[in-house]
Amino acid sequence: MESNYQLLIKKLNQFIREYYKNRIARGIIYTLLSLISVLILFGIVEHFNFFDGLIRLILFWTYCIIALAIITKFIIFPTIKMLQLSTSLSHKDAAKIIGLHFNTVADKLTNILELNDINNGSQALINASIDQKITEIELTPFNNAIDWRSTFNYSKFLIIPIGLILLLMISGNKNVITESAFRIVNYNTYFDKPAPFYFTLNTDSLIVVEKQNFQLNINVHGESLPADISINFDNNSKKLNPITNSQYSYIFKNVKSDIFFYLSANEVKSKTYKLKVLGKPEIENISITIKPPNYTGLKSEIKQNAGSIHIPASSTLQWQIATKNSDTLNFIINGSAHTLTEKNNNTFNLTKKINKECDYHITLANSNVSFIDTTFYYIEIIPVLNLSQI
Repeated sequence: MESNYQLLIKKLNQFIREYYKNRIARGIIYTLLSLISVLILFGIVEHFNFFDGLIRLILFWTYCIIALAIITKFIIFPTIKMLQLSTSLSHKDAAKIIGLHFNTVADKLTNILELNDINNGSQALINASIDQKITEIELTPFNNAIDWRSTFNYSKFLIIPIGLILLLMISGNKNVITESAFRIVNYNTYFDKPAPFYFTLNTDSLIVVEKQNFQLNINVHGESLPADISINFDNNSKKLNPITNSQYSYIFKNVKSDIFFYLSANEVKSKTYKLKVLGKPEIENISITIKPPNYTGLKSEIKQNAGSIHIPASSTLQWQIATKNSDTLNFIINGSAHTLTEKNNNTFNLTKKINKECDYHITLANSNVSFIDTTFYYIEIIPVLNLSQI
């Protein structure tokens, strides 16, 4: 069975552990407050000065040293002492701390510890005196001498730096901290200083059909806008057409191949963009074989790239339409549409018997381009009796 003195020592040891727990909790608050504040300070300074690599290296290692020093002093050391891995709070020191909170037990608790250290005299009288004094203070809650309320009150100061960070994020200025911190951490990396303005393309897509024009619309954003903007492609630089002080345009004319371009103004350059060209469906050749009816006695003939043609009534026409970049051909004659998708060597074939004068037209398409550039033709019927004169 443990003696009254052993129970007292056990109670003091519990107080010492609780004391260091309080110190660790307070140390965590100090650490967070210090490191967040230093981070904000370094971030703001870097944001407005955009330091070179050497200064960012100094800031980085300064922050690391500060962090290590604070964590070591306020968290690691108290933890080591709480675990009794080094010299920690003695029982007499603990008694003094308890005495500051409980005036009625201050002298008695110290006296008990001093009596236990006495080796001379009657041990029985000494033990009896110790037991009597312990009885007088045994109901005292030593742990109440630890001021947890003050410790937690320190946490309210975290509202200031955390609130400032939240304010920057809500206002859309989180880059003041995030980008600056990223540059400090990556002090070996070169970063271009942000320009006072930047470009955006006000265009749905950078795609144009071959041999067509393309209008590029540009917006400029920033605190200090340039007086003019250039577009650079094919080793040439051309001025954009101003619409307003922040809007510009440029027209690429008769685009035949992909174009890589970038924008520039006051030594500020944009990234390189690509204007992609989609192959335009085109007719390369039309061959029409005319087969007159048998009763005319006329031989078949072939018309190459003919526009309007003259044929005897009831002639059979065979079209061979050679194309480029075409998947589908739409052939409309006398209001009747024929959609052709089967081809041989990019050539579409169609046969029709023509009994009366008519017109027809052809449009082409592919997987990227809808039917465009309709071509119109006319077929005229001539009397058979006049064929020998043609």
